[in-house]
Order: sequence, then C-alpha cells, then structure tokens
Amino acid sequence: GRCRPVCWRTGSKHAASATATKQRKQSWVRQHGQARPICLPGAGPKLQQQATVATPGCRFHLLSRAVLCSCAGSGVDDAGGASLSALSKRLELDVPGADGNAGRVTVETGEIGRQAAGSVVVTCGETVIYCSVCSEGDSEDPAEASAKKEGMVPLTVVYAERFSAAGRTAGGFLKRDGRPRDQEALTARLVDRPIRPMFPKGWAKETQILAWLLSYDGVNKPEPLAITAAGCALALSDIPLSRAVAGVRVARVWPVGEGGDPADALEREEGCRYVVNPSVDQLARADLDLIVGGTTSGVLMVEGSGDLVENEVALEAIEVAHGAIREMCRGIDAWAEELGKPKRVIAEDSNRMCDADAQALLAEAGGEMKAALSVQGKQDRAVVMGQLKDELRRRFGASPEDAVEETSPSSTSSPAGAGSGPDLIPAPQFNSAFKSFTSFILRSMVIEDGVRMDGRGLGEVRPIWSRAHVLPRTHGSALFTRGETQALVVATLGDDKSAQRIDAVHFPLREPSGKKDGDGMLKRFNLQYFFPPCSVGEVGRMGGPGRRELGHGELAERALLPVIPDKEDFPYTMRVESTITESNGSSSMASVCGATLALRDAGVPLKADIAGVAMGLILDAEGSEGEDEISYKILSDILGSEDALGDMDFKVAGDASGISALQMDIKVEGITVG
Repeated sequence: GRCRPVCWRTGSKHAASATATKQRKQSWVRQHGQARPICLPGAGPKLQQQATVATPGCRFHLLSRAVLCSCAGSGVDDAGGASLSALSKRLELDVPGADGNAGRVTVETGEIGRQAAGSVVVTCGETVIYCSVCSEGDSEDPAEASAKKEGMVPLTVVYAERFSAAGRTAGGFLKRDGRPRDQEALTARLVDRPIRPMFPKGWAKETQILAWLLSYDGVNKPEPLAITAAGCALALSDIPLSRAVAGVRVARVWPVGEGGDPADALEREEGCRYVVNPSVDQLARADLDLIVGGTTSGVLMVEGSGDLVENEVALEAIEVAHGAIREMCRGIDAWAEELGKPKRVIAEDSNRMCDADAQALLAEAGGEMKAALSVQGKQDRAVVMGQLKDELRRRFGASPEDAVEETSPSSTSSPAGAGSGPDLIPAPQFNSAFKSFTSFILRSMVIEDGVRMDGRGLGEVRPIWSRAHVLPRTHGSALFTRGETQALVVATLGDDKSAQRIDAVHFPLREPSGKKDGDGMLKRFNLQYFFPPCSVGEVGRMGGPGRRELGHGELAERALLPVIPDKEDFPYTMRVESTITESNGSSSMASVCGATLALRDAGVPLKADIAGVAMGLILDAEGSEGEDEISYKILSDILGSEDALGDMDFKVAGDASGISALQMDIKVEGITVG
C-alpha cells in the first residue's frame, strides 16, 4: 500500500530507463491531455496536480513544481492539502532574436514573497533574479499626499548581487554582503529609468522595488532580466502602471573567423548580426552593446557603448531590441490580466485643480513668465523666476512655502485666483501648477518661436572654451567650459599595482586588456566623476558618490574605452578624475571632452579624440491633436531647465566617424524609432 520511489525527472524507478519512460509519458499526454501523475518521494500528504494551459505567444504553467500521486492503495486524500509550490504560476516569454536558452525567459509568482504587493522569480538559463515591489497604504492625511505630489515619483530601486549566486564568497575581511557596490548601483539605475515615467500623474505613494541576483550561470547577464522582473512584479501588483515594461540587451556580434579569432572576420561586415540577450562569449565579439527598456508602444531607455559604430547601426539595434520588448510586454500584459491584482484608483480631483490653476496662471501671467525665462544667465534667471513665483503666489492667494497647512475639503476645492482669504490654495498645489505653467511657456517658445531660454537657436551649441596643462604637478590636466557647464579634469598614470581590482559576481566586458584572476579583475582605465554642491551654488552633503555620480562617471568611462591604447602599446594604468565646477546641463559630456584633453596632456596615445553632447526633445502633443503624427523639436546642447522640463535627455559621445557611448531617458510613455 506504499508508493514506491521513482525518478523525479523520468517517472521511472531507475534513471537508465528514461527513454522508455519519456515515450510512455508522451503517449499518456496524447490520451489524457496532461502530464502523467507520478509519486514524488518524501512528499507526504502535501501533493499537487500539474495542469498546462497553452495560449498563443506564451504558455501558462499552473502548479508546476510537483504532481499528484495516484498510485493505487496509496491512501492519500486529494483534499489533504497542497504545498506552497501549488500556488506557483509560471509564464514563459519567448524572446525574438535571442540564441539558445536566452530565447526563453521564465517568470514565476505565487510561491515566494507572497506578502509583497507583487513578487516574481525570473530565470534565463541558470541566471535567477527575485524581485518584489511594495508601496505604502492609502494615506489618511490629504495634506501629506498633496505635499508629495510636488516632487518626483517617490520610487526607490535597490538591486543586490549575492556572491553565493556564482558559488563564491566575497573577498576581504567582511563576508556579509554590505553596502551596494558600484555595479549594483548602476543596475538599479537601469531598472529605475524605464519604470519611473510609467507611473500615472499624481502617484504619491512611497514605492520600493527590491531585486536580488540569486543565481548566475556566467552566460546570461542579469541587467535586462532585472528590468523585466521589475516590470512583471509591478504588472501583477495593485500599483498602477500605464503599461507593462520589459528590458533586453542587444549586441552586434561579429562572426568567428578561422581558428576562432573574431579578428579574422573584421573585413566581412556582412556576416555581422544583431543578437538579443547575447551570451558573455557573444558580447566579447560585439562592437555594439546596448541595454534597452520599453513598452509595446515605444522605447523608454537606452544605455550602451560601441566601437565608434555608425548612427544607422545603433538605430537598427534599437529597432531589433524594441521588437523583442514588444512581444515580451504582450505576454506580460496577458499574464497580468489573468493573475494581476486590481489596480489602485488615483483621485483625479487634485490633478484637475492643478491643471485649472496652471491655466489661470497662463491667462494671467503668460507674458511675465516668457520674459522671466528669457533672462540671460542661470543665476539671474533664477532670481527673476523666484520673484515672479512669489508675486503670483500673493496674487492668487496661495499658502506660503513655510506655512503649516491644515487642508480641508473646502480649502482644497477653492477655485484658482480666489485671492487671499480663509480658503488658500495649498502650497504644494500651487507649486505643481507653477511648474506646469513654466513647462508650457518653455514649450511654446521652442515650438512656436524656435527660440530657447538663453536665446540660442534649436541646433546651436553654447560657446566652448578650454585649455590643457592647468595644474603644474599633475600628469595631465584640462579645464573644459561649455556655456555655464565646466569640468576640471585630471589624469594620473601608474603601473600595474595602481590598477583597480574589481571583486564582483560578474565583470565588465569592454575593459581593454583587463586582466582576470582568482580574486577579480584588474582595470587599467578608470574615470571618476565628482559633483560638489557648489557647482550649482548650493550647500549640500559631501561624502561618498551617489548613484547619479556613479552613472555619469561610468557613461564617460565607456565613451573613452574604445580609444584607450592596448597594454602592449601603452603599459600604464590611467585614472581620470572629473570635478564639475559649474553645472547647467550636460556635465557628463563635459567630462568626456575634458578627459580627452587631460589624457592627451598626460601623453596617452589615444586612438582618436572623443567628444560628447546632450540632446533634448520637446513634443507638441497639444498642438497635434487630431493629427497622425506628433510634431516635435530637437534641441542641441540642452540646459538644465530644458532637461528638467523637456521630454528627453539623450547623451551621445564619439568621434567624427561613429558613436562610442549613448544614454537616453524618456519622460513620456516612450518614443518610436524610424
């Protein structure tokens, strides 16, 4: 009356009879439409049944971890209870353009992290990421919620890589994984950037995305999986998101020549192909490496580097990536429709009031705002803008900035322009309306007049002034100034002992002549970016680098990597420090330009000179209603205000022949390529 032990994978007593058992299984499935029930040794009374439901484009595997024992006389009651794995639901996403096991991404939910708003385990090959999302509950204090709406979306992303994922232990004295390493902070930024613009207007709940790399196979890189995992967890949760988000990596891979050397095929460019989610070996043969995040309708984020590739190559790669993202998001949407929680509803009253206030400001003070935005000089413009804001606050009867508000239904529903009195417009509501008002005037200046805040044309670059050998005792130094953005850059040379040792689960792939050993990787070239608060005339905290500083430094470093000389030609290590002394837009690209000058001053034989610039986008959505295409304007060398109030920040670096690095962030729900 007892169940005899059988092999889990084959359903047979001995693994040697796997072939015969597989044939019996296939026959059973053809007859009964489901997998053959077998006994799971040691399962006890906690048993479950496997069911498979097939849908076009993706497959849902319900309760797929174990199966029900139906051996005669086993004495097991079907109602005896189910294990946690019985709650697991699985989605398999096909990734167009990927090779091997990278062509399928498996997403599971329901077994791990059940108390989070949404949690998933994402697997590709043997690389596994666990991701959870949570947000605070509905606030009982309307004033607190209104205050949060003034700033950015309250989103926090934390990504961690466990050394145990690769069967390793961290080096050094501390064995517990501690503060985020640079690579983890950079990956967290990759997750944050495509997710943030998809939150609806007015979302003011603290939201946190936590992701852990739990297993790494050394083949499938985890960064795009982290983006997809966050998008899946949010799609299943009650947190409102406009559309499902997914991420992929795309590379242009050169064919392997004779003897396995990719250099043998460099003259056969027609043999190159775009590979989605490439393996580590394929990335080693790639001249373009991009990470792309997006939705079914458009691209939200691009981050990557290339070996001075042509513009058309980068555009084709983004198109290939978006094609894969589109198919993945469709599968996620269908899965979320089946299993997702009902989304929270955002009260639209406060949003409508802010829009009404902005329209009232526009009718009352449009000419004054246009004059204020046209003031030359960042500091002078800020003073005039502050005076105008205070005047409009008094004129429209808004609460002072430092007032302690007690918001009541009567006070929040007061009409715009009600004047001073008992029903004051709350300060956060006025600030939000003022920001919308400023953005509208800026857009109208660009779209209608073709003039920017500082009087430049749309394609005009600010005046550039630079000089080298600024500091007498450094190996190389330069001061690069573009308008009101300035970088003081220093280059230092050293021997192999000065190389940076990286102790991480996985290593950078585009490090020139990077040496790997048992303790990590040695980097010959480093670029570090510093952004002190004095660069914008403010007082702030000084300490370790933040995520923004790490991201800007890594972008500038990738921009210069293709032109760093090989170790055989130049056996020195190179460290570049870029300190931003003034900032009004595009400081990371100023670091690229200054680093080229400093390295030249230090005598480094660069393969080419690299420069960078930040581009912007202004959409005219309101003026294009009823038209098939939305009109837009492209801005060259954007200011900080054009970055904050515009729709895109696109940084690109390279030389006259091609692109070495690019970074794109979109603040609308994606743009198309074509």
